[in-house]
Amino acid sequence: ALGLSGMSMAGEIFINDDLVWRDASLVEPLSRSWNIPRAFALPESALHAGVNSVWVRVVGLAALSPGLGVLQVGPMSTVMQRQDRDEWRQRTVYLINLGLSAAVGCLFLVVWCLRRAERAYGWYAAMSLCWVAYMASLLATSPWPLLGTLAMSRVNIVIFVLYVSCFCLFTFRFGQQALVRTERVLWAL
Repeated sequence: ALGLSGMSMAGEIFINDDLVWRDASLVEPLSRSWNIPRAFALPESALHAGVNSVWVRVVGLAALSPGLGVLQVGPMSTVMQRQDRDEWRQRTVYLINLGLSAAVGCLFLVVWCLRRAERAYGWYAAMSLCWVAYMASLLATSPWPLLGTLAMSRVNIVIFVLYVSCFCLFTFRFGQQALVRTERVLWAL
């Protein structure tokens, strides 16, 4: 079997000259396989006596440093064990985090709507919802609704900067501090 922890951003895998797997889109907008572990049972018909070659073609934008994750060839049980561990670490934990953050963010949004004077609740809700958007972009498998991979990356950075800004403002409000100049610098960023 063949296991791959991920590739940035899209690609295809060959064993000798036989195609094993290919991303849905190898041209812009690229598929997003960077955070998706994969495992493949190698067909015996594709294997030759002696030396066999695994070819991996990675497609990505140079500005985003395309690359290949950990590649493993071995018995099916060993590869599947690692694939299950990678799936938990790279997808399931993020999905659980997204769900919990969305629930807590909505809860704090409701509390803030009922008690508008408590601004810390509003900033915590905004922070949580920005984190949900950021996590959703990490779990996305295509750049939809944006037109390209670079646009998706830029939106991802903007969402993270908003998350950090909301976190800082939540911290200031929770600590009952008024740091006007610092807040202006945050929003200028």
